[in-house]
Amino acid sequence: MKNKKRIFTAFALISALSALAFTGCTGDKPEGDGNKTPAGVIEGDYNDKSDEEVKDIIDNINPDDLFGNADAEDGSFTLHVTENTEAGMALGAYMNVNGSMNVDYKMYVDADSKFTGAGTLGLKANYFNALTEDGQPQTMAFDVSASVYNDMQFVYGSFEGLDESALTGKLDINKLMGSIGGIQGGISLLDTSGITGSGEINIMDMLAMAKQFDVAVTFDTSDGVKVKLSASEETVWKLLIASEVEEETVNQIKELVTFNKFLFDVYLSIDANGRFDCASQVMDIGVSMPIPAPGSPAPTDSTSSVPTVTAFVKGSTVIKSINEKVTVPDSVKEYKDMTDELLDMIKSKFPQEPAPNPEETV
Repeated sequence: MKNKKRIFTAFALISALSALAFTGCTGDKPEGDGNKTPAGVIEGDYNDKSDEEVKDIIDNINPDDLFGNADAEDGSFTLHVTENTEAGMALGAYMNVNGSMNVDYKMYVDADSKFTGAGTLGLKANYFNALTEDGQPQTMAFDVSASVYNDMQFVYGSFEGLDESALTGKLDINKLMGSIGGIQGGISLLDTSGITGSGEINIMDMLAMAKQFDVAVTFDTSDGVKVKLSASEETVWKLLIASEVEEETVNQIKELVTFNKFLFDVYLSIDANGRFDCASQVMDIGVSMPIPAPGSPAPTDSTSSVPTVTAFVKGSTVIKSINEKVTVPDSVKEYKDMTDELLDMIKSKFPQEPAPNPEETV
């Protein structure tokens, strides 16, 4: 069905760009205001539901209503993706690495499932290392920002921070996808005409699996449907075991690692009309781990002088539905096509075998 294809394509593109607020969603990131709800949190009165109640909630959600009527003349929608994430790691006072990423991207999908996007990207990082061979501390800083647009053929970008002057250019999406890996003929990220479905996603099974990994699943059905999934520290260990890490190894890691804080929540909001409202992910995780000398036992008390590694990651990703049309400026379309230059650079660093010639295949 056309609607399902549009939904699949929309979220496929969001996922690719994430490589990730209105009623119920907050907008700006709080700065020192303890009474302000952090960005990404969808407030609600969340409660546990029985399996029968959950099935009833899911059965009453019509996938074809989530983004409106695609067959209507104005059957378009726009999604606004924002991300603000900070992360860092430190080894006592000897080494420190920290950075941040922020994304603000709007994606407009028209009634024919054609995409237009516009957004900004910022990356910052700082590095300090006192443990150098010559005894001279090393410091580095990185600060890059970009303005990005896209249509069905090109991604257009203007970057600052890589050089003294801004770098502009455009990349042919189909050509890139058709060349990397020796693929012939081209594969479009934005064209789902060749995709065929094979079965429906069983949401009940997914929720049941979440609970197996110690993820709490709660609902607020007072006005539409809001879902909240909250992971825990135990989720981390169960995921490691599920990924075939030996349980003995996991237990050894648990003895060393301390979670100073752990918050990882995922939200979904569908309004009373069955339309997609907002989805978000909020995290605030901090860990510490002692680093004993090789062959020595792990410290057993807090007075030990063994260096400790600390790390953190915090921030939010929000996808919300907005009523706004996105266009690509004509000036941006005049950017130089850098596709061949990028492909030449990739091929020089990663030689690829040529794809077989169909005429030579027996």
